[in-house]
Amino acid sequence: MIERYCDESNDGSNYSTAVRSGELIFVSGQLGAEPHGPDVPFEVQLRTALANLFAAVAALGSGIDMLLKVNGYIANIEDFPDYHRIYREEFGDVPRPARTTVQIGAFEPPILVEIDAIARVRDTGA
Repeated sequence: MIERYCDESNDGSNYSTAVRSGELIFVSGQLGAEPHGPDVPFEVQLRTALANLFAAVAALGSGIDMLLKVNGYIANIEDFPDYHRIYREEFGDVPRPARTTVQIGAFEPPILVEIDAIARVRDTGA
């Protein structure tokens, strides 16, 4: 069975925010600002994108401790030290998933960061 989740900003007409298939959850790229919206600082965008990611996995029966792989896409590699610091802060003490972070040549302004992920569904013991 496939279960789809769409957050309040996504009507599902083009994509699902996240999809659960069996024991895996696939989360679409999460942003921290609206394309063509007002400028939002990098730190705020990253914290918002991670909060959206965490909410998507929670909605489909998982949590940040069950993330397997996180991909981060940043507009400017000079933001990587802040990316790394904020990522560590937001994850707290949970085991870290595998991670890839790359610079992307261009996003729709004012986007500076996008995060997608794969998680495992939490074992309910049933």
